[in-house]
Amino acid sequence: SITNSVATGTTALPRGEVTARGRGAGSRWLSTSASAKGEAAGGTAEHLPLVAIPCCYHADPNGNFFQSLHSVTDKYARAAAQSMRVLPVSIPALRGEGMPEDWTYEYLRRMDGLLLTGSPSNIHPTLYSSEGKVRGEPPFDQNRDMTSLPLIRAAVELDIPMLAICRGLQELNVALGGTLNPDINRKFHGYPTDFIEREEGEPEDQDIKFGPAHDIRVSGQLESIIGRNVTQVNTCHYQGIDILAEGLVVEAEAPDGVIEAVRVEGNTFALAVQWHPEYLQWPHSGRDTDEYEMFKADSFKLFEAFGEACRERSKTQK
Repeated sequence: SITNSVATGTTALPRGEVTARGRGAGSRWLSTSASAKGEAAGGTAEHLPLVAIPCCYHADPNGNFFQSLHSVTDKYARAAAQSMRVLPVSIPALRGEGMPEDWTYEYLRRMDGLLLTGSPSNIHPTLYSSEGKVRGEPPFDQNRDMTSLPLIRAAVELDIPMLAICRGLQELNVALGGTLNPDINRKFHGYPTDFIEREEGEPEDQDIKFGPAHDIRVSGQLESIIGRNVTQVNTCHYQGIDILAEGLVVEAEAPDGVIEAVRVEGNTFALAVQWHPEYLQWPHSGRDTDEYEMFKADSFKLFEAFGEACRERSKTQK
């Protein structure tokens, strides 16, 4: 498994023997042993770019400040290593406190990409509603806000490859001056299991909760990546883009008009999606429907494209 070191703010792959898995499963394991074998056989080991992943901040429930956590959920670290073929590096949510004024550039000049993850927390509404008209819905994570938004602006300026997922899409929009709607159509978005009645103690059906829920119409760079203009996605969000930030271009929409993907105009690779493509790795119970296979295939194509963009940047920065 992948080890995530919260204390040092880094994510590392385990040492030792790891085998490669098929592309169809969306999981391609990487290891130092595999690289060493390639070099020993006279081949060229694949260069793995470094990708920054801003952490979420979790305050200690007992109020012990020094026991609070900076974390990246396993599914994102695993997707980065297995499907994107990059080395994930966790960035602690320190809000720039105690760091140099240009801390964002200190991080990003060492990185080949920026991956912005989803989260149970929402962006604090004061960041996109100065008049206080939007209340937003907790929980909030202002440490993450104050870490991710400056990194996004710097990544856009430096044209560093960027992929943003769910909260990440919303962070991108807010970072560039857009606003959010904290109360979108919950009968169409949110989790599909929200409207399924269950007996007390009965677990949610995870295949339904995280599986494909509706179509989206795709265009632009995203259409070029997945090779079709309609695909299936899951839905795990309760808010979305309201006013689109200047400089962003819509790449996908849900049937009710909610923006499902955007890109930064003029950047080499800066895509953001509202759904959760990392669930392509979910160990589902075997419902191999056409919709699920489409979701897995298109998610993997997106991750591959981002990983390739990071590798191309890494080559030019040597």
